[in-house]
Amino acid sequence: MAGDFSMSGFPLNPLPDDARCIAMGVACTAIADRAAASGVNPAAATGESTTSFNVQLRHAILETVYLDQEGLNAEALGAEQGQLYMPIDDSPTEISRAGINVPLGRWSLGGFYRKPIGFSAAGNREDRYHPAHGSRYTSIHEFEARMETVGVTAAYQVSDAWHVGISLMSSKMELKLNDRWEAEGLFTLPGQPATYSGAYFADEINSDDRDTVWQAGVIYRPDGPFSFGFAWREGESFELAGRAVETYLQDGTALDRSRRGDYALEMPGFWSLGVGWRIGETWLLGFEYVRTEHSVLPPVRTHSLGLGVSAEYLTEPIDDTNSLRLGLEKTICGDWAIDCLYLRLGMLSEGDHDGMAAIQGYDTQFTGGLGMVFGQRDQFSFDVAGLGGDEEILFVASLTYRLAGN
Repeated sequence: MAGDFSMSGFPLNPLPDDARCIAMGVACTAIADRAAASGVNPAAATGESTTSFNVQLRHAILETVYLDQEGLNAEALGAEQGQLYMPIDDSPTEISRAGINVPLGRWSLGGFYRKPIGFSAAGNREDRYHPAHGSRYTSIHEFEARMETVGVTAAYQVSDAWHVGISLMSSKMELKLNDRWEAEGLFTLPGQPATYSGAYFADEINSDDRDTVWQAGVIYRPDGPFSFGFAWREGESFELAGRAVETYLQDGTALDRSRRGDYALEMPGFWSLGVGWRIGETWLLGFEYVRTEHSVLPPVRTHSLGLGVSAEYLTEPIDDTNSLRLGLEKTICGDWAIDCLYLRLGMLSEGDHDGMAAIQGYDTQFTGGLGMVFGQRDQFSFDVAGLGGDEEILFVASLTYRLAGN
């Protein structure tokens, strides 16, 4: 989508909103259940005979490293290293997904609501001083972002082994952004006297937009312990009205290049390939490769004090991300108040993709959680999960109810 301006540094949480999946290192393309069909693989909606309802709560704390525009600007200006992080608090614990799934013979139809983005960063202010030439750098990040999605899923069991599915999703992005960065100080050019110069950059947005995308998947479960899955999801594109501020100051003379227009905000799509291996009757291993299409985002650009001239530093393309994911599930069943208990562990890697050697975003995250099935006819299942890494802490709880005798 073309826009007057582009946004490369928008933070987001691309992980699916399913507790079981997250607890197993998000390695669930081949072993997802119906609760994960809307966010992982729509082909997983088949295979059961009862109507089910699912609701999920989420709370997350994000800390972005890559695609931090303020940090990139500071790097371009030679500011001190080690302060290039921007913390972001996810919204208070609330519903992040709710859905229904209805089996109709070999078909399965479902509807869902998801909230993949809902966070704010109010008044994040950083001040730095560069002793080399007495310059000061100040950045302020204030924003609220909310993305809500409603969609439908249709899945079909082609045979005992083959399952296919597709989801159609309509998303609304609401963004209030006040992202400011400024610098000022004495600068000396060769053969010229020192001059007091400054620069002020800002992005100001208070707008919303909608887009409709789709996702497709297939699961192959032959006779034997292995299963295989593939899923592809399109990324959303939004245009949000705003104002780009660009002002330069040199010895009391100001040059204002501010203008209004639409900001193009691209959300990356992905494709995933997974394998599941059931070891005996009580162990399940999941392995997955995911490629996230960050290269659709505009290149990262930074600014320097061009002394009245807009000078771009360090223009770098954004790379696609390759992620490897591994998960393990242990089933323990007995004559208890609950019918079965599931213990889960996992880990995943998220590769650096901003192209900046000075700002590395590679992260390894570890996950864990448990699940349980209970009720007279195993009507209820409850799952909790946690994820932790250098850039994100995530907690998820999920409850599923299946109609009895359906």
